Amino acid sequence: MTFCCSKLLVKVAQEGMQELIGPAEIREATEEELSYERAFLALERLEDMYGHNGGCGLALRSGRASFAHFLRQFGAESGLTDISFRLQPTHLRLYNGMKRLLQVINRQSDFHLQADELDDTWQCRLTGRLYPQQPDPLAVAGYYLAGLLQEYLSWASGGKSYMLKSVECCHHNACLITISQKALE
Repeated sequence: MTFCCSKLLVKVAQEGMQELIGPAEIREATEEELSYERAFLALERLEDMYGHNGGCGLALRSGRASFAHFLRQFGAESGLTDISFRLQPTHLRLYNGMKRLLQVINRQSDFHLQADELDDTWQCRLTGRLYPQQPDPLAVAGYYLAGLLQEYLSWASGGKSYMLKSVECCHHNACLITISQKALE
């Protein structure tokens, strides 16, 4: 699959993956340096190396590891580090911050991300300009994004965990990520 991403967004993803699996494994997975046009090539290759479940699991954990790098790189641009954002009521801060995070990714890539708030869940829809090379090209990117969102929710709520209810990817069209609004006890 090919996604166009800014150099900064690629760097965030690469730093998160390196933190999780190490630079040597990243080089082995990509066979070359990550480029802007091939930002998620390493995640796609991890799925080839470790199978669908292993690759999606590593993508989820890479997304979680990438959030700290995202915050350092895009915290001011997204407004996530502003005191006015940090002082919002928790529920409002969680949803508004999720929308801000997705807006930055929309600006920095050719993804189209949209967040919706339902009765007891948040849903995030991921679509993008795809050139598929495998049966479910959005699955790995969907799990990466789900991990990024989970780590954001934990950070914004003061360490609470939110259950990832599902990541459903429709072949080449869209990926729908559903996260519970109720923190795990």
